[in-house]
Amino acid sequence: MKSSNYYFKKIIAIITVFSVSIILSSCDSANETTENKEAKKEYDREYIEETLNLANNPDRKWKYDKDTDSWTLSEVSAVAYPQIPEKQGVSVCVPGRYVKGIDTDGDESEDVDFQSYDQEVGGNLVIDDEAQITSKNGQTYTAETAPVIFDIKNENYDAVSNPIASTEFADEGYISVVCGTRGKNDKAKNSEKKEVFTGDSPFAIVDTKNAIRFVRYNQLLGNLPGSADHIVAIGTGAGGTLAALLASTGNSTEYYPYEVEAGAVGIYDNKDGTYTNTVVIDDIDMGITDGVWGCMADAPDASLTEAEMALAFEYNLDNSHYYRSHFSEKLAGYLSKEYMNHINELGLKVSESLVALDINADGDTDDEIELKIEYSTSKYPYTRGYGGSYVDLYAELYLSSLQNCVDELSYRTDITWFHSGHKPMTDAQVLAMTQKAKTRAFLDGRYATPNAGKNKNKSDGSISGQTKESKKLSKDHTDFDELLEEYNSDINEIKNGDKYSKNIVDLIDPIKQIGKDSVDEAAWSVISVGTARSDISLLDSLNLHIAMLNEEIDSVLDWKWSVDQTSSFEFRQSVPLRVDEMFGKHVEDAVQITKPAEVIQKVNGKGKKPNGEKLKDFVKMDYYGKLDAELKDLIRIRTSAGTNSIPSFDVFDYDGLDFVFGSETKDARHWDEHLLKVMTENETYLKPIFDIENK
Repeated sequence: MKSSNYYFKKIIAIITVFSVSIILSSCDSANETTENKEAKKEYDREYIEETLNLANNPDRKWKYDKDTDSWTLSEVSAVAYPQIPEKQGVSVCVPGRYVKGIDTDGDESEDVDFQSYDQEVGGNLVIDDEAQITSKNGQTYTAETAPVIFDIKNENYDAVSNPIASTEFADEGYISVVCGTRGKNDKAKNSEKKEVFTGDSPFAIVDTKNAIRFVRYNQLLGNLPGSADHIVAIGTGAGGTLAALLASTGNSTEYYPYEVEAGAVGIYDNKDGTYTNTVVIDDIDMGITDGVWGCMADAPDASLTEAEMALAFEYNLDNSHYYRSHFSEKLAGYLSKEYMNHINELGLKVSESLVALDINADGDTDDEIELKIEYSTSKYPYTRGYGGSYVDLYAELYLSSLQNCVDELSYRTDITWFHSGHKPMTDAQVLAMTQKAKTRAFLDGRYATPNAGKNKNKSDGSISGQTKESKKLSKDHTDFDELLEEYNSDINEIKNGDKYSKNIVDLIDPIKQIGKDSVDEAAWSVISVGTARSDISLLDSLNLHIAMLNEEIDSVLDWKWSVDQTSSFEFRQSVPLRVDEMFGKHVEDAVQITKPAEVIQKVNGKGKKPNGEKLKDFVKMDYYGKLDAELKDLIRIRTSAGTNSIPSFDVFDYDGLDFVFGSETKDARHWDEHLLKVMTENETYLKPIFDIENK
């Protein structure tokens, strides 16, 4: 792991060449066809760099928004050889104070400024190097030092065309970027002019990496403001997975063939098994990377390799959990054992000081703990026999996340508080509430928030069991043999590799990628997951957190509590605070940013009745307002408050879960060797149950 000062420095007069073991496929034809000549453009360095120099793009347009004082670039191609042009573009939003105006005639002086602007205009930005913007948190930025926010939105995957950058962070002094990405249902032409699904390759992450290279290249050229050293990826859901991947795979050679294929800037195939990873600016070679400085990943599917068995293990810890079928219960048991063996084989370790927890309960946080899962029905009777240091860490983090939630209640001003009789408190009573009183009301469920109650199983706010459903286990498979045959065929196809001999599931797994040689990981990360999510395992995010900590990434794991799945700030509102904090922590001479002071709630909310979860039977509060709970009770809350009635490992049809990666009919979340292994090894026991219950 490199120090934060290392990241993305401009390497001058050095050509950085990375060796890789993969050899690109080539045409066997001896004749130089027109098609081959056209294809050569994507590997021609001069052509790519000239094409992707924003100053040379005749289609670039700038639009000014007076309400946010910002200039937004129309979508332009992020690559020189786009396969689906309407999905491989990039747009940038620049705070107005960094811009003197737009140069429309190429004389390097502004011809249109914010005062004379009346319609979208073509030309180059004239950047004001002296301008400063101070964020709401007190961090001051210039056009050269401003952080760059790569906003990875879920809706981009289904968009008809490239999105336009948001003006959301302009007043904070940030540069905002958004890019298009090819998804699982997109169709394109391959080199043989045949129609193919782009979901058969990891193009979502590749397209984002290509856009990062484009922005960084044009910053080095002076076409765009912002710090090339301080790019931050933020995203939710599938976008959160991509954000985590970007933080784990900076400049990874694994993605080079795909980047070269699209004509990305600053990555060129030398045709001898090596790649050149520089750009030429003013006749000087300058290093360039597709990595990020930081990431904020909300609800990422961190590891598809571990996802199924991790979720099964987590649900299986609850002795009282209701499974909708006997087959599901048996499968969960087998997957739990597989997960225990998997974790123990990894040899995971973590320093107590890094997670700020006394995992071994010896009174300090000075130890490095070997994380293991144990099995003993006599020692751990209430969690189906599972325990050990790994489970202890999970329980400690789980409880601390709940404690953080109640500690941050004083930052919320939109809560409606109620008496025990469900009558709203008066404004005066709310103003007089102590932190301890708010904690007690929270545990009683005597509150309502604007977004609460949307993911509940019962309208009265009580913890409830999973919805009992009576339907076939699979609508696509008639029997277990057919199911197993299809899974086996699909997974073997993935293992055999794509056209570049890559296992495409591994390429979207940050845990499989992090820590590889020559990879530049991010300096910091935030991983957020809602505790009531039933289709994403908390253990999956925990494993990614541990991997990041062990690679010296300043990682924060945020398991969000409360019924509206937020901590003290909404995810997007927390972006400026976290970025400003990390800038102060990791950038020399920056201002040290601290959390804002608590906000006093003077007026009660407008809720009509309580809709909070009732946790008092599961969680205890001591005299000082501190919380305590046993794992069996915490996991009961986790499983019974899930938003989905069926966990993902219990869905056997490919269309049960959607993910940006896959194909039109295949879901990548089931391309799991561990799931196949468990079903194959236990076929004798699982087959008769499946065949009976699937009728």
